[in-house]
Amino acid sequence: MSPALRSSRKPAVEFTGTRRRVRSRLAVAGLALLVVAVLTGGCSADDPSAASEDVQDQQEEPTMQRTPVNPWQWSVDLGFNQGELVENSSRQLLLAGQSAMSADGAPQHAGDMAAQIELSLDNMEAVLAEAGMDLSNVVRLNVYTTDVDAVFANYGLIAERLGTAGVAPPGSLLGVSRLAYPELMVELEATAAG
Repeated sequence: MSPALRSSRKPAVEFTGTRRRVRSRLAVAGLALLVVAVLTGGCSADDPSAASEDVQDQQEEPTMQRTPVNPWQWSVDLGFNQGELVENSSRQLLLAGQSAMSADGAPQHAGDMAAQIELSLDNMEAVLAEAGMDLSNVVRLNVYTTDVDAVFANYGLIAERLGTAGVAPPGSLLGVSRLAYPELMVELEATAAG
């Protein structure tokens, strides 16, 4: 295909005005459901609110359900599940690794694993909040660290926050030789659903 022809093609996905198109499509779908309800005797043309209530009931999203999967007890005792079956999730958030970085992107708390874990958790919660979620939505948590023993010594900080949120997401603890900045000792990478 020639470059001129390629550049004239519309992209497969277009994001400009997406909300407007979605709202228009929802309004058309709602109107179509009302017409069907009137034609099938579901409500009278004089009282379309009955059909509107039915449409609203049908549009409610089911509550996300999490079922721990643990063939062994030892991981539960350590504060995490081997797996979690997540059902009825309508949104998923993939977080970049969160570390002990200030709001302006400067590494913080060099040499202090506990403080780095706390700030990494704070930053993770900030990203979750921006998406309308919180720690209770975390379904997977990977921990990358330059010092596995120091993370184990301070893992209670992570377990306490997750426990307060009522979750014990599966994940991995990985020892790495270095993170993005040499001062960083820990990075938390999460997946959230809701």
